[in-house]
Amino acid sequence: MEQYIQDRNTLQSPDGISTATALAKDDSSRQAPVSEKDRRARDTQEEPIANLFLPARLCTLRVGDILGFELYLRQESGNCIRYILYKGRRTPFSEVKRAFLIENGIKTLYIRQSDGEFYWKYVSENIEELLTSPEVTVEEKSKIIYEASSSVVERLFADPTSRVHIERSQKLVESTVRFLTQDQWNFHNLVRIFSYDYTLYTHSVNVSAMGIALARQIGIKDPKELMIVGHGLLLHDIGKSQIAHSIINKHGMLSSAEMAEIRRHPLHGVELIKLNPRVDKLSREIILHHHEKLNGSGYPHGLRGTEIPLPTRIAALVDIFDALTTRRPYRRALRAYSALRIMRDDMTQELDSSLFKSLITILGPRPPKTVMSL
Repeated sequence: MEQYIQDRNTLQSPDGISTATALAKDDSSRQAPVSEKDRRARDTQEEPIANLFLPARLCTLRVGDILGFELYLRQESGNCIRYILYKGRRTPFSEVKRAFLIENGIKTLYIRQSDGEFYWKYVSENIEELLTSPEVTVEEKSKIIYEASSSVVERLFADPTSRVHIERSQKLVESTVRFLTQDQWNFHNLVRIFSYDYTLYTHSVNVSAMGIALARQIGIKDPKELMIVGHGLLLHDIGKSQIAHSIINKHGMLSSAEMAEIRRHPLHGVELIKLNPRVDKLSREIILHHHEKLNGSGYPHGLRGTEIPLPTRIAALVDIFDALTTRRPYRRALRAYSALRIMRDDMTQELDSSLFKSLITILGPRPPKTVMSL
């Protein structure tokens, strides 16, 4: 996909929260202490203080739990932003505190960025309860799955051989499969919150969700098989963790040497996870072959036609679609119709035409009257 995008002269590189309505009248409420390092960053504008905090959804917090991380309220006044400590890390999250937040319309709290690992571990451990709770809306469930999955992929890219992160990613894919199979419209709710600003993490989540939905559309119904396919899709670009950021995020055309390095990422990916028993053989095949094309023009092995397994064809299709519809350092995002038209007009010999039609079906609000054909 990267080679395709780089070769198209028509694709040019682009140029260059809710505020807390009230503060708890509680002795523990105080302005967040700022370390000397944070103060220097703030004063020299190296890093805005807002970047030192992450949002935490109220619906993810269970009453009675000792969370293990501090909760803050965000207060904005003009250009000034302050974070006010609402609950310490060692005190239980009480019904009183929850009721105060609901009464004041506060759905989002904040945690220190350094506590992000603890927060997402907490969410992952409780995600099944969250996804079955009648008190959590479908939109909120979609956001929880998306954000939790993006977070674990980010941590996997930082430590790609971590068995803990692999296990957590697998659990999140299982939850995603259950969520998508509960209701046919859950996929559309998830698509609505897809990030169209490209990162390796959100791209991986987008591809996994679309691939699971496409697999279901063509008749793969077994939850275990869907999980294996979805896990391979979530990990499909893990090999890019071994490639320099300067290449991954380069503005402009890649050199021949840089493109050759990009083309090695499937091999890097399989090498990273080959000794992890939790990654299924089919998932490894997706990681290795998601850039293969039906006409043999893909990489790393130049497979053709039926040499490419069906799940890998799914991976190739959704990977290209998401790549075209998200903003990259070297070009703008395309609208879905424009992306599909390019895939139809320019990739006829590369992609599975039957899967292409099914992709159009799942992306539409209802079965389309006229389906583009490859």
